[in-house]
Amino acid sequence: MAVARDDSVVRGSLIATLILLVLSLALNFFLYRWGDQQSKAEKDKSDALGRANDSIAEMSGQIETLKKILGVEPMSDAEFESLATSTSGDADIDAIGERFVRDIGALGPNLDPANRNYPAIPTFMINSLRDRNVQNDQLNDERKRIDAQAKSDVAIAEKATADAKADTKKMENTLNERIAEFDAARADMKQKNAEIADSLTNLDRQFNLARKQSQKEIGELKQEITAKKELIDIQKRRINELQQTEFEIAQGTVTSVINKLIQIDLGSADQLRRGVVFSVIDADATRVTDAEPKAKIEVISIRKDHLSLCRVIDAPALSDPIIPGDKIYSPFWAPGRTVKIALAGEIDIDNDGRGDTETLRGMIMAAGGQVVEPEELDPSVRFLVVGETPEIEPGAEAEVREQFTNLGIIRSRARELGITEIPAWKLLNYIQVISDAKTTPLGSAARGEDFKPLAPAGTNRRLPSDVSDLYRD
Repeated sequence: MAVARDDSVVRGSLIATLILLVLSLALNFFLYRWGDQQSKAEKDKSDALGRANDSIAEMSGQIETLKKILGVEPMSDAEFESLATSTSGDADIDAIGERFVRDIGALGPNLDPANRNYPAIPTFMINSLRDRNVQNDQLNDERKRIDAQAKSDVAIAEKATADAKADTKKMENTLNERIAEFDAARADMKQKNAEIADSLTNLDRQFNLARKQSQKEIGELKQEITAKKELIDIQKRRINELQQTEFEIAQGTVTSVINKLIQIDLGSADQLRRGVVFSVIDADATRVTDAEPKAKIEVISIRKDHLSLCRVIDAPALSDPIIPGDKIYSPFWAPGRTVKIALAGEIDIDNDGRGDTETLRGMIMAAGGQVVEPEELDPSVRFLVVGETPEIEPGAEAEVREQFTNLGIIRSRARELGITEIPAWKLLNYIQVISDAKTTPLGSAARGEDFKPLAPAGTNRRLPSDVSDLYRD
């Protein structure tokens, strides 16, 4: 009995639970339906409110546009230009905007942007009408002035016409007089032409005589020119000879000898510079080029205007010492002047087949000379050193022909200026005269063992065994 009662309770509980669950589901369904309906209603209200706001905003924009058209508010240029193309959604408002743009455009460009509205149009029209009236008054005054000026011009023209007729009559009379004078002058001219023809005949005869005489004089002048050209050539050669011997004179004298320091009578006033080398010759020598130099000295100090100190770089023989009164000279120096030398062509001083122009340039500068370009020749240039003349053969390159032509032009120019042309070997002899020791260009094939040191002339070794083996040769 107890078990049966418990089953009844369980079944009752289950039934009650099912009933509650069904009721809960039904209640949730009704609540969901009610909430969905409320949500749709609120959304519809929100959409309606948005449409109302859009409509209010659109109407506010239209009201603003109408206010600006009526002049209540100012209108910018961008807003005025947009009226012709923008659409507000209201056909009437768009039509009003287009009509406003046409009306304002019809008033012309003189309308002030601040007055672009309908209330300002009457004032603008009144002002425009007043300006036109003023312009019309000015035009009427100008027309009256022009009419008066035209009447004055017509009166002046009529007077000028009358004067012109009187002048025409006067000119006709003058013309008749000139015609009569012309006829008389023509007759006189014919007579003079006949006289001129006779004079021309005489002049022609005289001209022929004068031409023969002038031809004779021209022949004599040509002969004289030829003779003078020959004389000029002789003088050029003489000048060239004189220029060649210009430096071959003693430039100074030894004034004092103190041990190996020599004083000479040349200094700053003579533009002497340190490093110049002089040959010392006997005081009795007359031609310095033929005299045998007894010693060589180098300027080491410039003391006064005409006083310098030198050192002996090539000592004289004991039998012929340097004494006061001995003469000094250098082929590469003269008072106040610098020896200028021009180098032309490719110069090979050691016959090794390679150009030595730059080497020779350095030797000249080291000797105190100045190297000038062949294109800068002038009478102050002492020597022109010419290299080997290129041989012109059939089919030679244009560059070789140009070198040959340029070398000929340079030589011709040097002859005109009286510049001495010397070969490279002769210039080397001049340079060796002033060097501390004579040097010989050896070339690239020279060997040191081919040039063993030689003992100075007049000296003897004391004993063969007193010299180290390193120096026996």
